[in-house]
Amino acid sequence: MTEKEEKWLAALIIVRDVLNEFHLGYFLDTGTLLGAFRDKKFISWDNDIDIGVLGEVSSEMMKKISKSFYKNKFDVTTTQRSISLIKKSENVEIGIKFYYLEGNYYRGSLAKVDRYAFLYSICLYLSNGVIFKKGNSLKFFVASRVVSLFAFVRYLVPTLFLNFLLKKTGYIEKQIYIPKELLEVGKTKILLYSEYFSIPNEAKNYLCFRYDKDWCIPKPNYDYITDDCSLNK
Repeated sequence: MTEKEEKWLAALIIVRDVLNEFHLGYFLDTGTLLGAFRDKKFISWDNDIDIGVLGEVSSEMMKKISKSFYKNKFDVTTTQRSISLIKKSENVEIGIKFYYLEGNYYRGSLAKVDRYAFLYSICLYLSNGVIFKKGNSLKFFVASRVVSLFAFVRYLVPTLFLNFLLKKTGYIEKQIYIPKELLEVGKTKILLYSEYFSIPNEAKNYLCFRYDKDWCIPKPNYDYITDDCSLNK
């Protein structure tokens, strides 16, 4: 294993164990699932680890989960739809996406901030979107304290101005709907390096749904916000 793979695997083990501790139905998702299933390793050009979680989770439970990640030395940003985990010193970033059941589909979202990440953090507070934000690194700690001040003035900020700020960040968000049968979990695990992790029971069909039938062909220039096939279904 490369140094990157060792650090990523160590971080992924921690996340798996925390999610299991809270009895959440997690699974390796998108690029991380693709690498594990196709290559038996992380994709070399990938820049983060993708985890999916099924079902509604209360704000209080999200806070408890987030505190556990924080205690494990992650910088944590939590909203109702996702948890972002960062260990900057080890170049590890993990995105945990929550999928909510609506009829026969799980609804998720794809989001991308093109620029001005600090401004986007302010927008999250102004929109009351932050459940938990706390970091171990000094830079993250200071930044989170500064942007949290905007929570106190959010009621004074017009929606039009908030939308203007979001536009400045190049923020894009798209909804996706995954057939329920493709995201059944709990029966299937995959060996990634020396550890087992949960994956969708219909992992191959799920990969086809997200990456099309040629999912087995590596695509270094893949952009999830435009190329994810679930956007067209």
